[in-house]
Amino acid sequence: LSMWFSDLLSNKSTFQEPIEKHGEYRRIGPIPWFAAVTIRISPSEELQVEIDLEPNKSEGVDSRYYDHIVYGVLDVMLTREAGNIKDFKLTILDIETDPVKTTPRAVRLAARDAARKISSELYTYPKPKYESK
Repeated sequence: LSMWFSDLLSNKSTFQEPIEKHGEYRRIGPIPWFAAVTIRISPSEELQVEIDLEPNKSEGVDSRYYDHIVYGVLDVMLTREAGNIKDFKLTILDIETDPVKTTPRAVRLAARDAARKISSELYTYPKPKYESK
């Protein structure tokens, strides 16, 4: 597992412009789940996370949810077919929760949805490890 993870982190793709997307997860049934997030990723030399919610939005939000947003985004960005992106600034712009229907897993899945939308706009490939002459 450690060799897989090292290989995963050794490849690096980059992108040029910030991209902002909204993602959500809804499951209906006997145990409904709901969460929605809006995030922005921007170019950076290292992974950074910033929470930029309106003051009234952060009240009552379970602090674990922020970690699960990061996990969901990394789930997508580190396993992109076109090359992983591990160095970026993630800004959490909005989170919508429900006191009954929101779970950490629902938040992670909403973040994955937003990250997939971002990833689909990025046509980046790993930089070559050598330069041809």
